[in-house]
Amino acid sequence: MCGNRQRFFVLGAVLLSTLSAAARPFVELGPSDGLALDQPRVGVEFIEGNGASLGPEFSGDFLLDTGAERILVAGGALEELEANGYQTDGVIVEQGVSGFTTFDVSVPYRLDFAGSSGDIVTLDGVRALSNPASNFGSFGGIVGMPGMVGRVASLDFSGFGTGDFFDAFVAVDLGSTLPAGNGHRYTVPLQLIEFPLAEPDPPSTAAGVPFLTAVVDGPVRKRRGRFLFDTGAQLSIISEHLAFDLGLDTDGDGDFVNEQVSSTEISGVGGNLTVPILEVGSLAVPTAEGIDLIWTDVAVIILEIDPRIDGVFGSDFLTSGWFEAFLFGEGDGFLQQAQLDFREADQLRGVLALDITAALDTPAPGLPPVDLDGDHVEDEWELLFDDDLNGPLSDADHDQLALLLENALNTDPRHFDASPLRVTPNSDGTVTVRFSRNVELPFTALTLQTATSLDGPGAWSTAVPNSIETTPFDALTEWVSVNLTPPAGGAGFYRLHVEALPGE
Repeated sequence: MCGNRQRFFVLGAVLLSTLSAAARPFVELGPSDGLALDQPRVGVEFIEGNGASLGPEFSGDFLLDTGAERILVAGGALEELEANGYQTDGVIVEQGVSGFTTFDVSVPYRLDFAGSSGDIVTLDGVRALSNPASNFGSFGGIVGMPGMVGRVASLDFSGFGTGDFFDAFVAVDLGSTLPAGNGHRYTVPLQLIEFPLAEPDPPSTAAGVPFLTAVVDGPVRKRRGRFLFDTGAQLSIISEHLAFDLGLDTDGDGDFVNEQVSSTEISGVGGNLTVPILEVGSLAVPTAEGIDLIWTDVAVIILEIDPRIDGVFGSDFLTSGWFEAFLFGEGDGFLQQAQLDFREADQLRGVLALDITAALDTPAPGLPPVDLDGDHVEDEWELLFDDDLNGPLSDADHDQLALLLENALNTDPRHFDASPLRVTPNSDGTVTVRFSRNVELPFTALTLQTATSLDGPGAWSTAVPNSIETTPFDALTEWVSVNLTPPAGGAGFYRLHVEALPGE
């Protein structure tokens, strides 16, 4: 029961618009290098309330890390700061790739930082995390998402192709506008997710981290996953749960030791950890332009971080192709620039704009969508989840959402979804009905319906909205918010209805 006697039921499945049935084309970028050639960095300075600088002077290069929710100080940078009077007044337990670590939380400081352009960004009242035992390699610390909220971080990789060793790094610019593209730009919607921890009072400076949708096409099967977009990762990661789902444990012994091509030791928040590296096939990132960008010959770390993280899309994908250009001074990598647009971070969304090398921008057509089992669900979509999804009314996860509706909402038919249809009363007497929608429905149509009673099938009619607003969740799914005027003096009922398109 919702306020103002508005009720909702999910009885079928519902469509506001139908896009073309054409399959997605793709751009094959090439083989992943398997290790980031460089990562974005900024120079930092901590400043007291009286304007006095605490440094650090010699260890001031910090990693610009989209995979970090906070600002962290370690090693030599911490030693310099403490020698100049750096103070802490709280503690927090932070999660990283290799476990949990207790960090001190600083008193508030002003933080100035700048990329290679030299333009200074200022954050006031920063409460940073520190631990003398932490090690971030050549970096004195991490400037995480709080340093990127409300701005655009531009990463330029073209310096790797100059043949000049001193120019071979990721150039960073921090601004308030999105720079123009190179004519070969593809955009990837990002969703920011917060991982709250028990905070001191007052809390540390924190912001959510961005996720994108990727499809891994492995030797056994293909699966869709939500990947943390992490510029702080030198080598990308697939979770153990996704690796098992992909069938990468080929001998079925419950681990990946026999399947690994090598192993490596990784360090970060939580300490050091030895992990297996597996070859997993290709990885595709769907873009808002309807074209998938595909990296081939992908090798990744296998590591379980959090059940909500299917994988980590790291800087190795961003710098792929540049290793050969750097060594031999000719050719280009796959990406010229990447723009990390977090100007709408307050709404928990962002955009990753990728300017690919012009010579690679030759989209190939995808295969046309097919429905060989006749269940009005595209076979390719079904195979992202299970090899035996072939009943339109089946409900494998027992959430009362039939396969047909899961497809229309683009939800996972194997994972329980508590409430896909949300009804919110508004102060002006209207209601807002919100749900997710698959932007590619070649064989079905989804519509929103309303009724004033539940007396028979004829009680339902197509909703007449005051307005419709759509916002991207990823390149394959959008959020739909429908504003409606409920019937005067009566209860309003709402449902989503899915039906086969004419001719199917």
